[in-house]
Amino acid sequence: KEETKEAEFFTRAELSGFLEAAKEDRLYVAMQLCAQTGLRRGEALGLRWQDIDFEAGKIHIANTLASTKGGLYLTPPKTEASKRKIAMNDALTALLQSHRIAQAEESRLAGNKFLDKDFVFSTGTGEPIHPDNFYRSVTRVCEKAGLERRGPLVLRHTFATLLLEANVPH
Repeated sequence: KEETKEAEFFTRAELSGFLEAAKEDRLYVAMQLCAQTGLRRGEALGLRWQDIDFEAGKIHIANTLASTKGGLYLTPPKTEASKRKIAMNDALTALLQSHRIAQAEESRLAGNKFLDKDFVFSTGTGEPIHPDNFYRSVTRVCEKAGLERRGPLVLRHTFATLLLEANVPH
């Protein structure tokens, strides 16, 4: 029988150090989003601006970005329960709005090289971010913050752990 491995997570202090170290990373907003909502990597990378309702303060999880040898594609979330709406606090709303403004400026500067595919997190040409690149960014930030090298799933586990510590019912 295989032993189950304990989920890895950051302490509050480690998460704070991680996010501080991430501020200069292109995917900082995606890392903040995962840390504040518990989104899976593919759910965050599959977000499109049409999925974010700034008026209602909600993020609709309708897709996940997946990767195969044939390329990247959007697919329904992992389970039926994974299709959900997540509330945004004011800080997250402001962060996403400023990210949208920065992305629009990046698009303007790129001119016709930017193909707007509506992804919240995109490359400099509008393409979705490859999940492996997000993974590499998170591990680089861990090293920069002086933390054990971990992947993006640590942000989801940290979110869940902090909710449990705060006695938030699930």
